[in-house]
Amino acid sequence: VLVDILRNSNHEISLRQAATIYLKNLVNRAWNVEDSDNKKVTQISEQDKVVLRSQIADLIVEAPEPIRLVFY
Repeated sequence: VLVDILRNSNHEISLRQAATIYLKNLVNRAWNVEDSDNKKVTQISEQDKVVLRSQIADLIVEAPEPIRLVFY
């Protein structure tokens, strides 16, 4: 759902930025929970990781600058 919001240019840029920030923080927190101090976070599934890996580069390249800057 977050990736769909990110991609959809019909949404306001502020909503797309918020979805981007949430996705980035979620990935930082839940990509590899075994290495994290926060064991209450549900780890991102391998299936979702595959989808994110396959789409992230295109998302960054296609995104307008205010969204692209969130990734850096």
